[in-house]
Amino acid sequence: MNKRRCSWAVVLVLGTMILSGCVTAISERTEGPRFTVVAPVTSVPAQTSEATPTPATATAEPSATEEPTSTPEPAPTEVSVEVRQVAYDGIRFTFDPAIAAEVVAKRAPPTKDPPQLREPGHIAFSLEEYALAGTFHAPRILVYPVAGYRPATAQVARTIDELQQLLVDRPTNPDSIPFLPLFPAGQMMRARVAYLDFQNGTGVRFLTQYAQAYLPINNHELFYTFQGLTDDGQNYVSAILPVAHPSLPANQKAYAGGDIHVLIRRFDAYIADVEADLATQDASSFVPGLDALDAMIQSLEVVPPEVTAPIITGEDPDTGTPDLTVHEVPIVAAAVDGPGHLEYTDRIGKEVLKRLHARADEGRLAQNNAALAPFGYRLLPRFDLQWDRTFYDLYQGEGEGPMLPGLSRVWPVSVSASGSDFILAAENAPNAEPQYVLVRKDGAGEWDAEASVQLPPVYVGDALASVTCTGYPALTCQVALDDQAVYTGTALAVGAYMPLHTFISWDGHWALEMDDHLIVDGEDVGEARGYDAAFGLSLIRGRPFYFFEHEGSVHISYDGQTLPEVYDEVYHNQCCEGSIHNVAAGEDVVWFHALRDGTWYFVVGSTTVVGELEWMRTD
Repeated sequence: MNKRRCSWAVVLVLGTMILSGCVTAISERTEGPRFTVVAPVTSVPAQTSEATPTPATATAEPSATEEPTSTPEPAPTEVSVEVRQVAYDGIRFTFDPAIAAEVVAKRAPPTKDPPQLREPGHIAFSLEEYALAGTFHAPRILVYPVAGYRPATAQVARTIDELQQLLVDRPTNPDSIPFLPLFPAGQMMRARVAYLDFQNGTGVRFLTQYAQAYLPINNHELFYTFQGLTDDGQNYVSAILPVAHPSLPANQKAYAGGDIHVLIRRFDAYIADVEADLATQDASSFVPGLDALDAMIQSLEVVPPEVTAPIITGEDPDTGTPDLTVHEVPIVAAAVDGPGHLEYTDRIGKEVLKRLHARADEGRLAQNNAALAPFGYRLLPRFDLQWDRTFYDLYQGEGEGPMLPGLSRVWPVSVSASGSDFILAAENAPNAEPQYVLVRKDGAGEWDAEASVQLPPVYVGDALASVTCTGYPALTCQVALDDQAVYTGTALAVGAYMPLHTFISWDGHWALEMDDHLIVDGEDVGEARGYDAAFGLSLIRGRPFYFFEHEGSVHISYDGQTLPEVYDEVYHNQCCEGSIHNVAAGEDVVWFHALRDGTWYFVVGSTTVVGELEWMRTD
């Protein structure tokens, strides 16, 4: 079995293992802001040196007996092409309007399912009203962060390394050409291979077709692709642009070469014939023209802006808040294990997690009692042997008995800016009624925790802010200040997963975390600043802490500053058994599980001295 047929056997096996929905996802178009076309630029497409040479055209010399003509030759005219400019988030290129009418750009969020095809957050350009309609692949140009993509799978890492080596060696007729994103299919052919430089990088372009079986090359599935890297190695460029040629059938069914079984038996020879034939065709005979596609790629410049944390309104970097010290412990290679199930906890050590939870509980209790003291209230913990857990008794004044005994859970106390009132949300002991209560300066009352998805009210200045949601699984959620609506948003609940996670306030501002979106004073700060996601919101020493994703990397923001630690992924917002490894925080501590370069780390951040974290396991 030769190399091509052997690789196809592997493809056919793998193709049956991946959901057919993955193939459908390949052809989906992205949506995003539409560009305003600026002044056209006149240019002449650059010449391309292809790895497969075009046969030279012979020139006939005049006979010695012939008289030279006296008719002057017309002066050659330079044909100019009007191109349009695209600029989005530091990425620029030009395109011929014969290729497409316009370009739509967006930040594509990370994908995790199926795991074999996962991608980091990246920038995607979709070519609208493309020269070819109804093709299998949507025309698009994708720019991936290498640091964010490399840890996705071992196959992705190999592909990036192989492309780097290919661009060094530049073989004329490579046996295979690296390609991202991964497709649940095999690369059937490589025609018109050429190495192209763009403004700050280099790559390889070729014509190819992917399939999960031995199928004829056709105009429905054939596409032009460019696979390249920026000079600094930080960004991976992938262009997927359908092309057609009159010599090929319109689609698989239009194949006129005879019995498909005969095609399969002579498939290697058939592919070689197609590659050779396409190599001799004039570049202008393709739709779109190959010269126009090459010129678009060669005009590309990829200079993404530097990453900075989105500053939340009201944050002040000069508050004098203690630094947040981050301590990392490598746990396990991602190929071996990861967070989301109970067995992973054993790798960290249950004692570590127990001590962190105890520390968070102690910090919250101390914080709550400090807030309650001016109002004559206090919380006292007591361990209950019957339930094997700690309950809290709420006392008022000097009375001997508790006002509310056996509270199984208490949320952070929120105090009005004027100090005239407070609010404390609590869950009663099991089987006690009402199940949830709200305590104010003048007493306690029932709390409809279901309507607010267990997010208690908080004071914003002297106004009481509250969250209420209606509908299921499509939730419509409203934030109100003193019963005056100030924000309405929607989110989708999936099974046991609820998309609302945190509702906090500080310095006269409120923030709601809803399904990887951070809404602050009514503004989606991640969306406003072009980030893929924002999550893990909490208050550490009264200052906002959260994560944000940008171009496939996860960063930490604390009190308006971006910490130096960067990760490929932070495990968060999972339900059911997986929730045990979600981001967790206390008054002065936060802990989470983060992936970097193929290794899962257990990470603890604290505003106290590093020495207090030395008890963490380091083996």
